Amino acid sequence: MYLPIPSQYTCVRAWLAAVTTVHNMNGHEAYNVVIDIENPIERTEGDEQVIELVDSFLRSHDKYPVATVINTIFGIVSRRNFLS
Repeated sequence: MYLPIPSQYTCVRAWLAAVTTVHNMNGHEAYNVVIDIENPIERTEGDEQVIELVDSFLRSHDKYPVATVINTIFGIVSRRNFLS
């Protein structure tokens, strides 16, 4: 069984939709969450604000920033486009 997340235009919107969906699940957990992103390298101004907020939180807890996750999931080509 899997948990499909409705398609979202950007990574940030997809991540927020996934987090919201999983948070609303019994026990706040889910497995095999499938996220569809229409344009994984597109970013809006609102997306930038979310990324900065998440990066700040991660760094304050000695964790890797969003860019590390992007490189892991999408590979170097998408990361270059995402961070430029």
